[in-house]
Amino acid sequence: DRILIITHEFSGLGPYVNTPVHVIFSANRWQIFAGGSTNLPMNAKFNVLAAAPGDNAFAHVASTANTSTNQTIIDSPVLKDKLNARVFVTAARPGTNNPHPIGVFYSGNRWRIFNQDLAVIPAGAR
Repeated sequence: DRILIITHEFSGLGPYVNTPVHVIFSANRWQIFAGGSTNLPMNAKFNVLAAAPGDNAFAHVASTANTSTNQTIIDSPVLKDKLNARVFVTAARPGTNNPHPIGVFYSGNRWRIFNQDLAVIPAGAR
């Protein structure tokens, strides 16, 4: 009943995570895992927010209707026309694997999630 948002914590005290990360709820617990072909380094640290689903925390699923090449448009009334919003995204499973580093940007009155390496975002990615 939560949406997990994570960011890598790199304060110089632990290893740098140089791979895309995803979250999944499996076996009654949340797990953070490497989305690419590399394993997470031992002692990797993450900031974690477990938010209740609602207007400020929701799942976005890429589809053929909202995705073009390496970006998918977030169609949320809470974010539309909100250039100064703070948008955090975390790749999640189940869903289609998107083993690429993601980011967000604002264009044409909408926020967009994009693959930073310009790879195509597959339909079904969450």
